[in-house]
This record gives sequence, C-alpha cells and structure tokens, in this order.
Amino acid sequence: MAKKQFYMVIDCESTIKDHCADIACVIVDKTGKIYNQMAVLVNDFYGREKLFFDEKADNLWSLQGLARREENYARMLESGARQLASVASVNRWLDRAIQLYPQIKICAYNLAFDARILKNSGILLENFPDRFCLWSAFIGNFANGNEYKAFCLENHYFSNRTKKTGAITMRSNAECAAHFITGSFAEEPHDALGDVLGFEIPILVGILKRRGWRERLKPFNYQELQLRDNFRVK
Repeated sequence: MAKKQFYMVIDCESTIKDHCADIACVIVDKTGKIYNQMAVLVNDFYGREKLFFDEKADNLWSLQGLARREENYARMLESGARQLASVASVNRWLDRAIQLYPQIKICAYNLAFDARILKNSGILLENFPDRFCLWSAFIGNFANGNEYKAFCLENHYFSNRTKKTGAITMRSNAECAAHFITGSFAEEPHDALGDVLGFEIPILVGILKRRGWRERLKPFNYQELQLRDNFRVK
C-alpha cells in the first residue's frame, strides 16, 4: 500500500531589505486537508525593517498600502492571531516537520521568490529537496489552454499595455489562478497564512487532480502569454 503523500505549502511576505517578515507553512494532503501548520511574524526582521513597498505603485504595494498592511499585522499580534518567533524557532519547526513527514514535497506560488527571501533570512529549506513551483505548474497545466484564455477574456485578466513594447500580458497570478480553479474570486490579503489558505492550497488541489501534472511544469514567460499572439481574429 502506497504511503500517504503530504505537501507543505509555503508563503512569505518580505521586507524592503529582502528578508522574511511573515511566514506560513501549511502541511496538507492531496485533497487540501490540513495536518499541521505554522504561521508567525519573524522577530529578527518584523518591526526592525519596513515591509516591502514600491514608491511608484498605486495599489497595495504603495506607501499608503504599507500603512494598511502594518496596521493589519498589529491587529493580528494584538488579537493573538499571530505571534512573534525567531528564525531559530522557525528552523526548529521545519526540522520537526521533515521528521514527521519524511517524504514531504514543498511548493509555493513563485517558489523562486520565497526560496530566495527565506535563504536571505537564514530560514533553511535544504532538507526539503523535493519541491516544485505552483506558478510553473499552473502555467503548464492550465494557462496555455483555450479554457484559461477564454476565462481571461471573460474576466479582463490582462496587464496594462506597456509603454516600451506595447505588451499586454494574460495575468496568471495567484488571484487569477485560484479564481479559475475554484470558480470564485477573492482578493489576496497578502499575509502569508491568508494567501496559503485562501489561494495556494486550492491551486495545489486543482493541479493535483491533473494526471501527469508534474511533466508539464512550465516557468512563466510573459512572451508566451501575449494578447496579440493568443487572441487572433480569423
């Protein structure tokens, strides 16, 4: 009898210095049932470095959006919804997880980003060699198909036209992916646990239902998702 397969879905929110301020790791099976989880604000960086923001942005990542995100985290700490923990504590939890679930696979939406931020922060994933990117899995299994193209057209899921090249790209972020898979739209809260529970786990479950999904991993390439190339008038 085959052993039960477990997956650890990871998300983190970064500081302006590319360190991890907020991390969530949720262990699930292929149906999305939760077996274990950890979600903390990382004391080594949270409150010591500003959360990431972009002075040129006019959305959640703007300076105004930064204030809202900081207020949200402050409320979480005050209510007990989140606690502070050190990098060393996070690493101890990860060590315990690999002991409890030795064949676990880890994944994240844009795994390269999360892995880089965690490495910068001294949070160690070396004991988890079996890993994959949910974004690449979504691109390879869904985003190149006609059903997703029609979905983007119906929901106006395209980037703004760039000034330099005139590119208009089909969107494939976690909000769009989760909407496509679940049929329900919601805005990402952009706190680590909220993003994992509301978006990345449903995306994982949808991907795992596809036979041979792992052979179709395909990194995001904006040039392959251009409006002009995927929607032609006959």
